[in-house]
Formats: sequence, structure tokens, C-alpha cells
Amino acid sequence: MGWPIVQQILSVIGHLLLALTLTSCSPAPDRRSPGTKFQDPAIPANEEGAAPSVKFLFSDHKHTGSLVRAKGGPWSFIKTTFPENYVRRIPEKEETHFQAYAVPSSDIVSKASVNFTDFILTPGAITELSFCLKAPSDADLSNIFIADLECVFCWPHDTSTANPSPGIRLHLKDRQGYPVIERAKIGLERSSLRPAPSKQIGIPRERWIPIVWRVQIGDDDMSGWARLDVDQQSIINAEGQTIFTEAAFAKANVEPISQHYDSLEMGVTANASGKPVAVEMKHISFVELKSADAPGPPLDCVDTP
Repeated sequence: MGWPIVQQILSVIGHLLLALTLTSCSPAPDRRSPGTKFQDPAIPANEEGAAPSVKFLFSDHKHTGSLVRAKGGPWSFIKTTFPENYVRRIPEKEETHFQAYAVPSSDIVSKASVNFTDFILTPGAITELSFCLKAPSDADLSNIFIADLECVFCWPHDTSTANPSPGIRLHLKDRQGYPVIERAKIGLERSSLRPAPSKQIGIPRERWIPIVWRVQIGDDDMSGWARLDVDQQSIINAEGQTIFTEAAFAKANVEPISQHYDSLEMGVTANASGKPVAVEMKHISFVELKSADAPGPPLDCVDTP
């Protein structure tokens, strides 16, 4: 067999292995270079109505099938940590959304979430996560986490210290559920980015609420910042560190493999409220922007008739 034929066979095998990796429902160790920017072939490079300055990393707007990719869905995998917990699609006339239900945490963190892991974002990148959120009228939203931007594949394999998936999270506070940007997992334990008291807007019940979370990834207070709009009102616009540094894990004698984000987790990513909780989400977009003032994709949270 000639060498050119062998090369062709190896190339075919390589492409088959890549396809199996992209369609897997379970996360696998990520071997990409931390500086790599790439586009999943299953995700459109742009969407109708988006500005040229927007690069879509993920979109879940009109998917009528399963949540996860093995059955045609857009998400990488589902994570539930108790038998009672679930994440399920709810079909509507021209769109779908999902409901996440989680019992309270015990010594195990209670999760009911969907996860997307096919991207890498390094310091300096500007991202925007936008989605519509609905909560039931009787929901106690205190101490619920609903969206996490994290690094799953930056933890060294040769350490006995558990991987905390360091990152920043949208944390709902008090029964009304006003959001803060929690930074404990990047080493800033009591330093959430919070709205001013006059802007502590809770999550209205029984209707779709637009939420837009924009972040510049930075490893100090000069290079990082975050903005958060809830129900079309700006509640947080603050400079501050938005990604971990090596110093955050020095006490545990852990040195991360690299400094980047590679995981988006949404739903009930943790229920620390002491009561069962359910939330619904739809029209989720996760994009990378070319500049801080670039317009993000349109977000329409009007209820379907």
C-alpha cells in the first residue's frame, strides 16, 4: 500500500473521530490549545438580525428535538444530581423552551442544568449571554444560581484537589431573586458584583423576563468588567476581575493548566435555597463581540399567543 493511500485513510479516520467528539452527550477532556478560537460546524457563523460585529458561539432559539446533540439538540450534555431533578423541553407553536427543576442541595450540590462546552475564551474577550427567564408565582428564588461561565478543562489531572470549575455565576438573592454576579470560584469569596440598593430588581413572576449579561474577561480590576440588564433595566455596570488567576489556588498547591473559559451552564446550576425550585428559559444566545459597545443579537421575550 502506497504512502499517499495511507495518508488518505488516516485523514478519514481523523475526521470520523472528530465527528464523534462533537456529537457526544458527555464531556471529554479538552485537548485544544487555550488560545484557539474556533467555530462548531453545527452552529451558524451568524444569525438573522445580528450585527457583523457578533460571532455566535451558541444559539438555542428554535429547536424542537432533544436538548442534547446526540438527538439533534444544541447542548453538549445535561447535568442532574438527584433522581427528582430534571431538565425538559416544552414545545410551543413556533418555538420551544426548557424547564429546569431541582430539589434543595444537601451535602451534594443540587443541579438541573444544560451545558455547552465547545468554545474557548481567553482574557481580553468580550462575551454576551442573553436569554428569557420565567419563574412561577410562588417561587422562592433566594440562593439560586442560573448561569455559570466556567473553565472545566483547565484543572490539572495530577492533583487530588477536586475540580471546582472556576468561573463567575449569576446568583439570585433574597426571595425576590435580584441577581448578582458571584465571583467566589475565582478566588473573590465575598466580592460579588452587586447592583446599587435602588437597582435591586427582583425577577417578576409568570412572564418572560429578558436578561442580558455582558462580560469582558480580565484577570484584574482594570481589565475586567461586567454589565447586567434585567427586564430592560441596567442594574450592574462595574469594573472588576472576571477570571481566575494562579494565585487563587496557591493555598491548595494547584496550578491551573491554562487561564480560559470553556463551559456555559444554564438552568438551576445550584439550588441553595432550601426549597424545590423550577425555572424556564428560552431564546438563549451566547456570542463573542468585537468591541465593548457592539450591539448584541436581538432578544424578544414576548409571550407566544
